[in-house]
Amino acid sequence: MVRLVALSFAGVMYGCGASQNEVERIIANWAQQQLGSRFGSGECTALLEGAEDAARSAGHSVPGMTRGCYSQNSIYCWSDTEVSLEQAEPGDAVQFYNWDEKYDHRTKDAHHHTAIFKEYDGTTLQVWEQNQFGAEPNGNACVGYYHPNYQTKWGTKHNGAIHVFRLGGGSAPAPNPSPSPPAPTPSPSPSPSSCTDKSGWVTQEGDDCSDWEKHHYCTSDGSTGRGWKSRWGNVDDVTYRDSAGDSCFDACCACGGGNRHMAVTV
Repeated sequence: MVRLVALSFAGVMYGCGASQNEVERIIANWAQQQLGSRFGSGECTALLEGAEDAARSAGHSVPGMTRGCYSQNSIYCWSDTEVSLEQAEPGDAVQFYNWDEKYDHRTKDAHHHTAIFKEYDGTTLQVWEQNQFGAEPNGNACVGYYHPNYQTKWGTKHNGAIHVFRLGGGSAPAPNPSPSPPAPTPSPSPSPSSCTDKSGWVTQEGDDCSDWEKHHYCTSDGSTGRGWKSRWGNVDDVTYRDSAGDSCFDACCACGGGNRHMAVTV
């Protein structure tokens, strides 16, 4: 699949932050601060995931990465809302798929690459990225440049697709509530004091409890999570169970299962 970008006006600057939401602002500022360093594992996805964690630490709700929003399962999907390059704002997620381009007598590829949108002027796309071969020594975070609308008299000079996912729109930190009257002293009642995931639990596809929690495949009350795609079937299908037949609802604390120890609270 090749995605071509159509422009209405030459010289228009997209992604200037005019409509940037708070999550995008946090992600963009955090990414700018990482330039010249290598974040986390050093993988390209680690930079975006670190930025998302910064937004979550500020009290915002940011969805986790999922797969399967396209027929190519290798495409990472960073939200349920995909926008065009012209609609993108600094801090949105950029996912390259089988991308290669020729520009200024140089060849550049990003076959399976994740980055953070910085700006787009109709010709040059700027992103914050890391682990891009040849862009920065040791794969450090840097500003990368791509040219999705570059054409010559012989036609376009690129192949592949660039997907942009809107980040933000989640809940902002709640204001401090007004003091409320003291509640009556409750009677002693049992309450969970701790929970432990089933040791060694892993699905037939190789995912463990931490994967299910990270990607929001389930909820703590034992329901299907917002990260799960209906096209994958049911959460508790046999493919998503371990060799003993236990599903995430049986084995994982994040999904309402696990080994829970009760204590009496007075």
